[in-house]
Amino acid sequence: MENINKDVLITEANYIEDSLSALQTFLDYKLNTEMTTDDINQIVSLVIAIKLLTKKHAERMENIQFDD
Repeated sequence: MENINKDVLITEANYIEDSLSALQTFLDYKLNTEMTTDDINQIVSLVIAIKLLTKKHAERMENIQFDD
């Protein structure tokens, strides 16, 4: 089992939350304008980054042994 500090998990969770907020802001803005191929590529890139962050976070949570 991996020993990890709770602060690391909190930081990872905050990264995920911030990434989702950025995606929401981007979509709120772009859905009110004409979307270009570049805009769609940026959305896809954000989604991929968020998926990688959540996968890493989930894997850590599965193998966690908290240090208190």
